[in-house]
Order: sequence, then structure tokens, then C-alpha cells
Amino acid sequence: MRMLKKSILIFGAFIFLVFAGSSVSAVTEGTGDIWHCTGVGVQTVPPCEPYSGEKAYIDLTGVDYSVLNSDVTVTLTVSGPIQKSTNVVYTVYLVGDEGNYSLTYVNNFVNWLGFGGYEGESGYILEPNFTTSDTTFTATFAPIHTTDSFEIWGFAWEFDTVAKEAWEDWIPDFHSPYYTPDDDDDDDNPPVDDDDDNPPADDDDDGTVDTQGEDDDKDKGIPGFEIVTIIAAIAVALILLRRKK
Repeated sequence: MRMLKKSILIFGAFIFLVFAGSSVSAVTEGTGDIWHCTGVGVQTVPPCEPYSGEKAYIDLTGVDYSVLNSDVTVTLTVSGPIQKSTNVVYTVYLVGDEGNYSLTYVNNFVNWLGFGGYEGESGYILEPNFTTSDTTFTATFAPIHTTDSFEIWGFAWEFDTVAKEAWEDWIPDFHSPYYTPDDDDDDDNPPVDDDDDNPPADDDDDGTVDTQGEDDDKDKGIPGFEIVTIIAAIAVALILLRRKK
């Protein structure tokens, strides 16, 4: 079991290393974009593919935040009921001017951590400062840097340590390490922006202006503080799982 948990942590770290570290503000997205990974704990980098089944409780549909005085409130929504389970993790990331905050919900337990320039800030969130209402998780906390501007994104993950499987979803979905915005062959449908122009232009010569704004030559950079937050989120889930057992 110890080796399995270590492998899950390594897998989580790898996931985060292979995609760009940028984030966007409050977003919504559709459903049906979950990934299924097998061999978790057996292979350091297990194979993953689009999941054709239904796991509405990790199928993310929205993420947002608001600031009121010294309080920050984050909201994460999914397609199905939020789960109270040691095997299901919900995490919200706030990427700020000088650092990052991560806030993780697992098995009715919520904690938040600061990284980078926000290192040293942390805490637990108790009810009624967090709520789960069917498909929505909301939490309010009081970090120091509330006047910074933030970009937000979310992550939901379910893992099965017996079957050695994992299912995951990212919002915005282009944060998924398996997301491939374009192959530079001008054959995408719909077309996406292969170049680093701003605003995006008609790079596919199809008479339409591309709107995705993804740059295949530069969108796989190594993230900064974000890799630490994903490892921390997964570690919290595994620690709680061990305590429950």
C-alpha cells in the first residue's frame, strides 16, 4: 500500500509537469471530458484515455471566486452530487501575483495552503465556512493577499487503490495533460490558434478567426508554484485515507 501511495504521488506530479501553468478567471464548461487512467501505482506514468462512462460527481462544470473585505470565497460546481469520500478529491487553485493558493475538499474536510510568495499561509476551514449543496462546493477563507488579482482553475480526481485506477477532470479543460489543442497541420475542426499572436488570427486559412489562443510551440512550459500545489492536494487526500483506515 505504501508503494502504491508513493506511485500515486509521483503520477500526480507528472501530470502537472506536462501542461502549461497558466490559468484563466471564472469559467464554465460542458460535461463528458473525464479521463480514465489505469495501472495507477503499477506504472509511474499510467496510460490514460477519454472516459466513455458517467462520473457526474467529478465532471466539473464551473469554477469561480469572489472577494469581500478580507474574505475570499471559491465555488466549484460539478454535474452530479459532491461526494463525501476519501477516494474523491476536489481542489481549487488561485494563481496570484506573487504566489498560489490551493484549497482542497476531501471527505468533508477542507484545508488551504499558500505557496511561493504566499508560503506560510495555511488553515483548515470548518462548517459553516464551507458548504456542499448537491452539485456545488463553496468555501470561504481569509488569506493575507486578498488585494492581489487571481486566476482560477479546478481539478477533481477519483482513485481506486484496489483496482489501481483513477478518473480525473480539469477546468478549464486545456489544463489537462492529455489536452491537444492543435497539431499545426491545419486540419483541426474546429480550428485553433497555432501561433502566438494576440489577438488570435486566422492561422488555418479557413476564413475564420481562431479563438482558442493555444500555441503548440510554447504551451508545454514547466509550471512554477503550481506543481507544488497539486502534490500537496494529492498528499492531503492520501493522508486522510490513511487516517480513516
